[in-house]
Amino acid sequence: MALVDLERELLGFDHAQLGAALMQSWKLPSFLVDGASAPHVPIEALGGSAVMRAVAYGDYLALESQPNVAPASSRPVREQLRADFKLTDEQELDAMEADCRDQFNAFTAAMP
Repeated sequence: MALVDLERELLGFDHAQLGAALMQSWKLPSFLVDGASAPHVPIEALGGSAVMRAVAYGDYLALESQPNVAPASSRPVREQLRADFKLTDEQELDAMEADCRDQFNAFTAAMP
């Protein structure tokens, strides 16, 4: 079971929803609150919000970067990511994912 699903089952909300509620209580701009709530929203449900889509893509790329972990619906996300960033071929997206994977690995290797 994914962590987010466990949070929802045990607490009735997940960390993204909690963060968004906290940001809203601080009266931060709605585009930031929306962005904080986006990581676990299916890409197809995000509509046109650039911030929400960017956060969702970041979540997708972070999951893709982890060994033995894959997003639930990577194909639609990859296609939408290519369209939104006007990537002309699959190699550009592969390079973006490889860069994220390298950065994730460097970050985790540096952790104590």
